[in-house]
Amino acid sequence: MSITKRIISSIISLTLVAVLVPVGNAQAITVEELKAQIEELTKQLVALQQQLTELEGTPTSPVVSACTITSFDRNLKQGMKGEDVKCLQILLNSDEETQVATTGTGSPGKETTNFGPKTKTAVIKFQKKHAEEILTPLGLTTGTGFVGPTTRAKLNALLAVTPPPAPACTTNADCPAGKVCQNGACVVPAVLPSTGLTVTLTEDTPVTGTIVAGQATADLARFSFTNGDANPVKVTKIVLKRVGVSGDDTLENVYLFEGNTRLTDAASVSQNTITFANTAGVFTVPV
Repeated sequence: MSITKRIISSIISLTLVAVLVPVGNAQAITVEELKAQIEELTKQLVALQQQLTELEGTPTSPVVSACTITSFDRNLKQGMKGEDVKCLQILLNSDEETQVATTGTGSPGKETTNFGPKTKTAVIKFQKKHAEEILTPLGLTTGTGFVGPTTRAKLNALLAVTPPPAPACTTNADCPAGKVCQNGACVVPAVLPSTGLTVTLTEDTPVTGTIVAGQATADLARFSFTNGDANPVKVTKIVLKRVGVSGDDTLENVYLFEGNTRLTDAASVSQNTITFANTAGVFTVPV
């Protein structure tokens, strides 16, 4: 394996390399099985993020992409027709509590330009749900099914809501080298500060990938240590967190390299952590 040694100014680039040993056929896993597990975990993560958004009370935008109007400019009532009536039904269908219909004509994806009895009933539900903004200013306590000024104002407020942008990524594999996926965006990993020392992933650090049982070696991660202090900094301990579907005993002989020079003996791997420790100093970062 060709590993380039990088020493630029007071930066030492280190490469983490592991020698992998199969742990038996009973614990082996195929690439397809691992990909399936990763896909399932990603789906669970997305679902949990959606639940978190709901718990935090972040408003969700109605699905208005099918609307051909930008605002409701006229009052609407039963018997009328138009694209604004169709957009009205789309907005009503964006909320389960105010849907025009659950199946058939008027249901989500099957909205029409006709303001019929079902639309009037849905408008009444909508007015009741937003009574403080629609009914109370008019001195009303029940919905009328007539889309007047206060109802149109609420509909226009919903129509103007900009849907959140689609996430740029769901996993680190979706991001370019040197960046990780956080909250749907590819970002440079945060700098880890220490006394006079900063640590970052290098641009050529391996992107998230798959390691299979029986693989000879694997380049796990690459870091740059920058010394901003007036004196050399001695690093005596490095602790990394192991993540994924493997077990602690899957990794054996994990080493830390500077270029082609091995700096450590095999790391201790226990309880999902990889630890390099040496009281005399694992390595020193010069000024």
